[in-house]
Amino acid sequence: MRLRFLAALSGLLLLAWPAAATAAPLHAPTVIGGTPATIDQAPWQVLLVMRNTMQCSGSLVSPTIVITAAHCIAGYAPSEVRAWAGISRTSERGSVQEIPVATFVTHPSFERRSLANDIAVVTLARPVDVTGRVHTIALPFGQDPQQWPASGTSAAIAGWGVTSTTSDASSDQLMRADITVLAGPGQPCGQYGPDLDPVQDVCAGNAEATIDSCQGDSGGALVVSAPVPVIAGIVSFGSDCAKPGYPGLYTRVTTFLPWLQQQGAIPTATPGGAASIQAASVDGRVVVSWQPTDAVSTGATVWKVSALPSGQTCTTTSTTCEFAQLPAGQAQTFTVQGSNAFGDGIATTLISTVAAAGRSAAVGSALTARLLARWAAVPVQGAVRVTSTTPRICRTAGARLQLRAAGTCRVVVASGRVRAPLTVTVT
Repeated sequence: MRLRFLAALSGLLLLAWPAAATAAPLHAPTVIGGTPATIDQAPWQVLLVMRNTMQCSGSLVSPTIVITAAHCIAGYAPSEVRAWAGISRTSERGSVQEIPVATFVTHPSFERRSLANDIAVVTLARPVDVTGRVHTIALPFGQDPQQWPASGTSAAIAGWGVTSTTSDASSDQLMRADITVLAGPGQPCGQYGPDLDPVQDVCAGNAEATIDSCQGDSGGALVVSAPVPVIAGIVSFGSDCAKPGYPGLYTRVTTFLPWLQQQGAIPTATPGGAASIQAASVDGRVVVSWQPTDAVSTGATVWKVSALPSGQTCTTTSTTCEFAQLPAGQAQTFTVQGSNAFGDGIATTLISTVAAAGRSAAVGSALTARLLARWAAVPVQGAVRVTSTTPRICRTAGARLQLRAAGTCRVVVASGRVRAPLTVTVT
């Protein structure tokens, strides 16, 4: 059998766990028969590198948790494992995309020789930013492990492993391929016989044996749409690569869900709504804050806050959002909605009359244009232009705003292409 294991980034020889003298050599997998892809097509894909030479993949299931194959990291120390997210090429590895590894745990019953229980959890030292092109993938909570995934189910694989059975060179470019689940739970597959454990393994490939994972793809996800992308399996091993009668074998994730839930805060469903929504003016900005209604929404949720009628939005993984340029004195409807790999949660709204960027100053004061730009949260890009819409109360004079009478002074502050309204209470 061949491990879908670790290929050297530099094209060096493959690494395999020691095998018995009578056993076939164990090697690692890559995507054969695939096509070049970008990280946008597998935004949960994480590159794992051990001791700066050996590679695997993993899947981000929360901003701090990566699931991979146990055979990828068993025998290493956390300090010897490095992780990158958000890259399409291995040559894009850099400090910006790298996330330090805090610790990892392999399944307590993992066996190197048989590859039983070939699953591990890597905990990152800091959260990955999942508000951009990097996303998490859902685990198969809610799926019936006795029936899912059924034979004939469409699936996808991706990785940076070798792309040919005649070469040991790994791929710099992420490769992706569409395959099919070839046996449902409890069903035999190909010519594996007793080497296939239907409780632990998902058998997948294509009938022609032209598409397969191979060396360097270990730990990556076998992805099924249900209807959101769900990780059904983890690239584990096979008998050679793209070999007729021996499709790739993937660790069956449904079998290990109870163990995975013990390893950290992993989402199991769509997030709940937001409670105790508040909006307040803080230093010229409107800060919207809220509390999640359930534990699912903690840490792994991306929150989107929309303000109407201004049309502004804010995206965050925390429970506060700031709006810097809301029209002063105008009531806003703030809608807060969380989402994760399972989909969108409940949308909750708050109607608030909190004014944005309200300030006060005394009659006779002369306020500089740069001060007004700071109050209005307008980035200074060259000259600052201030236009008063209440000339009886305040009027521009050169680079200053003269406060002439008590009342409400309304101005528009602009610099470069950025414009924002500002209200100053004149006392």
